[in-house]
Amino acid sequence: MRRSIIYNDRMARQRPIQQIVFDFGGVLMHGEIEAMIPYLADKYGTAAPVAFQTRVLDDWRRAMTNPAHDRAFWQCTAQALHIPVRRLFEEFMAFPKPQKDVIAIARRLRRSYPLAMLTDQIRSWHLPLMKRFRLHAAFPTVVTSYNEHVAKPDARIFTRLTDRLGIDPQVCLIVDDRKENIRAALHLGMRAVRFTDAAALKRELKKMGVSV
Repeated sequence: MRRSIIYNDRMARQRPIQQIVFDFGGVLMHGEIEAMIPYLADKYGTAAPVAFQTRVLDDWRRAMTNPAHDRAFWQCTAQALHIPVRRLFEEFMAFPKPQKDVIAIARRLRRSYPLAMLTDQIRSWHLPLMKRFRLHAAFPTVVTSYNEHVAKPDARIFTRLTDRLGIDPQVCLIVDDRKENIRAALHLGMRAVRFTDAAALKRELKKMGVSV
């Protein structure tokens, strides 16, 4: 099993962590779009599954940074699968599962650290899931690709996060599952842990002096 990878250049000279930021898909939730698409293609059948998956991902990425494309994503995907849009949405709502151990860690951290969320999602899917799993209380600040019209690993969304929080990047810790997002955070002077599982996350947080 892979372990979370901790990145803490010159940690001894860094200031104490004051803010912890979690990703949504792949960290707080299990079951991202890359897993959802082949599941749907297999369940409902498509004439050209590879082309279908490419098209759906392209439509998703457009909607991810522009909510005006949400409707087209749902309609085009449902049409390709020959199912109603409502049924497609129900599939999307049922597929992701909360990573309960990670959410429990976040809620414990909330007692000592302000938390935020930084995520690349589409609005019409992300907001219902946030409500369903009652995540707004733990993450009072949520910065999203669909509101900022830019997605990770673009440096602009990280900068908007720290501007919104009013903090120096050096005191901000990012928890994300994608290597390219970790690199982007580090480039801006943030601290970062590449997430793999809850147990490893707890170990790495403790190594960074974060009480869990």
